[in-house]
Amino acid sequence: MNAARLGLVPEVVVGDMDSAPPALLERCAAAGAAVVWAPRQKDETDVELALRLITGEGPAPGRLLLVAPLAGRFDHALQNLLLLPPLAAAGWEVEVADGTQSVLVLAAPGRCTAEFSGRPGEVISLLPLSPVVAGIETTGLRYPLRGESLAWGKARGASNELVAMAARVSIASGALAIARGGDRRHRGVRPRPPKRADA
Repeated sequence: MNAARLGLVPEVVVGDMDSAPPALLERCAAAGAAVVWAPRQKDETDVELALRLITGEGPAPGRLLLVAPLAGRFDHALQNLLLLPPLAAAGWEVEVADGTQSVLVLAAPGRCTAEFSGRPGEVISLLPLSPVVAGIETTGLRYPLRGESLAWGKARGASNELVAMAARVSIASGALAIARGGDRRHRGVRPRPPKRADA
């Protein structure tokens, strides 16, 4: 339904369709979209099915943008975010965009880096998606990290802030979400996708 509101016709619609109006599905199919039905009683969420369809077709890892997967139910939002580290570790450039919020996901093995532009004052939170994220290096943030770690159970990475027009975050191991939102002075700057050290 988000695609329809934006005037976009998807190539594939996948899921149990419990929230998709039949008329909308008919318009998508008439426009050439493939509709892949899944049972309502299943082990996967619709987002997981869509990610499996995209990443399981054999293309080389590229940029993966998820639009509005964090709205609605908290359990769905959290689960959708936790689906992403394995894809980032496999080489996908993973980004989530949801209204005024955006999230980049970094995951090792191997040092990997995200570079993004913004404006001073924009709030940046570094949130560990694995028990420990080690070897974190940052530039352009008010509270820099220099080879340090973030771990579950501590909120040290929350509410950092851009102090330059560009920033860089890299990790040596683990999985990290770089969340942008709650900006005090500026909204809507889209981050550049992360770059892997071995790219």
